[in-house]
Amino acid sequence: MSSIIGIINKKGRTLEPALVEKTMVPPVYWEPDDSGIWSRGPVALGCHMLYTTPGSLNEKLPHYHEESGCCITADARIDYREELAEELNLDWKDARNLPDSIFLLKAYQKWGRDCVKHFYGDFAFAIWDDRSQTLFAARDHFGCRPFYYFETEELFAFSSDIMGLMLMPGFSAKIDEMFLVDTLATIVPEKDKTAFETLFRLRPAHMLSIDRDAGLTTVRYWDLELKPAFTGLNETEAAAGLRQRFMKAVGERCRSAFPVGIELSGGLDSSAIACAASGVSNKENSLTAFSHTLSEEQKKHYYPFIDETGYAEIVAGTCHFKDHFRIHGEGSYGCLQVLSDFLDLCPMPYGQGFSLFSDLLYNSARKAGVRVLLSGFGGDEGVTSQAGGFFEELVQAGKLGELKKQLRLKIRKGGGNY
Repeated sequence: MSSIIGIINKKGRTLEPALVEKTMVPPVYWEPDDSGIWSRGPVALGCHMLYTTPGSLNEKLPHYHEESGCCITADARIDYREELAEELNLDWKDARNLPDSIFLLKAYQKWGRDCVKHFYGDFAFAIWDDRSQTLFAARDHFGCRPFYYFETEELFAFSSDIMGLMLMPGFSAKIDEMFLVDTLATIVPEKDKTAFETLFRLRPAHMLSIDRDAGLTTVRYWDLELKPAFTGLNETEAAAGLRQRFMKAVGERCRSAFPVGIELSGGLDSSAIACAASGVSNKENSLTAFSHTLSEEQKKHYYPFIDETGYAEIVAGTCHFKDHFRIHGEGSYGCLQVLSDFLDLCPMPYGQGFSLFSDLLYNSARKAGVRVLLSGFGGDEGVTSQAGGFFEELVQAGKLGELKKQLRLKIRKGGGNY
């Protein structure tokens, strides 16, 4: 994941180079492969790049296109590129090795703000249009790539990493108490809120624009919907359609110039992804598996528990991975140190922090040269979800009538009282 940043002086005044340099804080938890700044008058864009895809190896960001007067900075992996190239009337032989940021820019040049309706993948990007003096930005459908922003009377700034934003003049670290209350009460905070009152997130599936006339606006460009074309499928047809799309989706995420890894638990979600990925991998990006396990000594202290190690071993053997690392953490510094390190890296509280307990696994992946790590995390909330947070969402939305209806259906189906 690369890190992007941008600053606009809303009064049209030229940005001071010292301010731009100050906000380009190098990431503290990874070393960029390249860094760049583009600045013109009241606007500056920057990027700390982490190479992942083959196209990124020759990518320079920010990228300014002289003919259109547009400059882009992006943290993106665009999927289904061949189909997008066809829509853009590009010869796939020439477009195959183009960086993802060029696909984004060409789409903006053709469709304007409607370009986001043609994108699949994980992305957060911003384009400054010199001719219209407008900034356009967008975040992917599920918010996989971060995009924070804040504004004062004079400045608007955004970044993937809030450390640089905290150094901006006018930034306030005043805590948003409602965000903390919602987080502690396990009620999901608003998608645009953060722990700081004046710092916001661009919501997933939203685009943002800012200009001198309309100011700052955000608009939703996509929502999950049930397509009527799928409602008439029988079980066999639905399973075949799901399999085809699943295999394609996993394959798109294996596009890497470096080794590809998989977090393998032995459960349904990660095992399915591992098997799908093994079918599209090759010698250049052969798969390496990483599994959380317990040592024999640890098993004496953690019982009863469900040990899925055997399932992970079966999957690893079937998929013929390049290597299989088993991480149990025995002899390491322990979870309290991991928590301490996490707090040192993160300048504000977050809603969830499950990933911090996977530090040992992530470090193993990094040492193995892996830059794309597949995971089944989130499958419990998606494909195999029991919808445990549905009632809380209805409460948060104030839909008490629907809550009462759904509780009755739950009781009728499964018994019990609420």
